[in-house]
Amino acid sequence: MKQKRLISILLAISLVIGITLCTVVMTSAAQKGSDELSDTGESAFSSIRTTYVVTLYWDDNDNAYGTRPEEVEVVLTANNGEFGSEYLYLNEENGWENVKNQLPVFYYKGPRSGKICYEYEILELPENYDVTIVQEGNWFKVTCSLKGTPILGDVDNDNEVSIVDAVIIQRYDIGMPVKAFNSDVADVNSDQSIDIIDSTAIQRYLAGFDYSRYDISKNI
Repeated sequence: MKQKRLISILLAISLVIGITLCTVVMTSAAQKGSDELSDTGESAFSSIRTTYVVTLYWDDNDNAYGTRPEEVEVVLTANNGEFGSEYLYLNEENGWENVKNQLPVFYYKGPRSGKICYEYEILELPENYDVTIVQEGNWFKVTCSLKGTPILGDVDNDNEVSIVDAVIIQRYDIGMPVKAFNSDVADVNSDQSIDIIDSTAIQRYLAGFDYSRYDISKNI
C-alpha cells in the first residue's frame, strides 16, 4: 500500500515538473519571437517572400531649369513602422529606382497574424515640385512635377522673385557655380544676354521702381 502511494506521489511530482518546463519553454519562445519582430519587417515570421520596387520619374522638362535635386530620400515602412522602416536614396547612379527583395508577406505576432502592408514616402523634396505616387501591385511609381509656369525673374524657381534671384544672376555672370538656374527667366530685359543689368533690374523692381515694362514677376 505504501509502495503504491509513493508511486502516485512520484507521478504527480513528475507531472508538475513537466507542466512547469513546458510553460518555461513556451514563454521563452514567445519572448524570442517578440524580440525578432521588434527589429524589422524582414524578421517577421514569414517564409513567403516578395519584391517591392519604387521608381521615380521627373516631369521638369529634363531638368531644364536646374531645380532637380541630386538625390531624393525615400522611406519604406512595414505596417506603418510596426515591423520597421528603411531609408533609401534615389539618384541618377541607381537610375532613380530601388528594388527590395526578400520582404516577408505575412506576420505572426502572438495571437495576431495578417499580411504586411508596405508603403513608400518621399522626404524633403524641393517646394517647387508636386509629388504623386501610384501603386501598381508591388510597384510604386513616383512622379515629381515642376509646379506652375516660369515667372520672369524667378531664377531659382521658388515661385517668387526675390533678392536671391538677383544674387544668383550676379554669381552666374562672374562664373561662380549656382545650384538652381532657370536661364529662360533670367534675361529680364530681353537683350539676349544674362548679366549684371538683369540683376540690377530685379533689385530696382524689388525696391519699388517702375520696371513694369519688363514684366518682372509675371508668368511667361
